[in-house]
Amino acid sequence: MSDLKKEATFLCSFHKTDSLFYEMIDSLLKQSYENFKVILVNDIGQPVTFDSRYQTDNRVALLHNPSNQGLIHSLNRGVVDIDSEYIARVDRGDICLPERLKEQVEYLEKNDLDIVGSYVEEIDEAGKILRIVKPPLEHSKIVTALERYNCLVHSSILMKTEVIKKLGGYNERFQYAQDYDLYLRAIRAGCRFGVVDKILTRRRVYRDSTTRKKRKQQILYASAALMMYYAAEERLTGTHILRVCAHLSKILIPQWMRSMRNRPIS
Repeated sequence: MSDLKKEATFLCSFHKTDSLFYEMIDSLLKQSYENFKVILVNDIGQPVTFDSRYQTDNRVALLHNPSNQGLIHSLNRGVVDIDSEYIARVDRGDICLPERLKEQVEYLEKNDLDIVGSYVEEIDEAGKILRIVKPPLEHSKIVTALERYNCLVHSSILMKTEVIKKLGGYNERFQYAQDYDLYLRAIRAGCRFGVVDKILTRRRVYRDSTTRKKRKQQILYASAALMMYYAAEERLTGTHILRVCAHLSKILIPQWMRSMRNRPIS
């Protein structure tokens, strides 16, 4: 089978249907890569009225949670249902450029990788560009960065389905930073990472997003993931403990004190 004929599946959990949700779906259906599906997990906790444009599109499948189960449970439910070679993550309101799947599948197969990201353009709810995220490109540099912080944007990730299933899916103990925990477990399992040096995803940043409202919880869970990684690797040295403490300092040390630390002494 040619690599460009291998099937990929977009996976998205949602708790709201609005114009941005449908804008996301439209961007997925405009992919230049032809062999793909879209699995949408309804985590609203009640049936939704799905736009009629997609009801007859056999590329789109809608799964319903009987009640609100949360993001991690919903993603794992989708992973169980997926039988394609690749899983591409996307979040509600994000926009995938038409070449995303084609570029990432080609890059993954050409370089014998397991998990591939890309550059990401972060936008607000009105579509205004906030910043561009450029992770390291090469496996060794990505691993070095991940051993300090989460350098990858989850909604830019394409991964081999067999990899995430062998890892047991997302760790449901991680209410936050579950993607970071997954990447660190993937490193321990010997998975190879790469990043396409092109903007292939536009990530929507909401005023009420989890990252903004639950920043302290995100940092605590990310610190726990990092501590578990080093402990499992039997590399919990003083240097590694300091890296975890650097994470925790973001919530233990007030912002004004951190800014003073970087201010030159007159």
